Amino acid sequence: MNILDQINKELKREQRRTAPERKAEKEKQKALVKDVKEAITYFVSHGFIEELTTDKKYFVEKLIEYSKQNLKNK
Repeated sequence: MNILDQINKELKREQRRTAPERKAEKEKQKALVKDVKEAITYFVSHGFIEELTTDKKYFVEKLIEYSKQNLKNK
């Protein structure tokens, strides 16, 4: 299954959800956003990035950068 098929499948599933299901999903997403913010803050503030090897550090920094961009929109 390619990415477009996955997106279409998710859109169809979203259209079938009831209001309470959408509300529950939104609350779950809010909790996840809070957890991700806390994890990034903890990881960065304790200097764990500096302890990583070069390649791991690069990819973790990219994940954090991506997460921060997405969290700004929420």
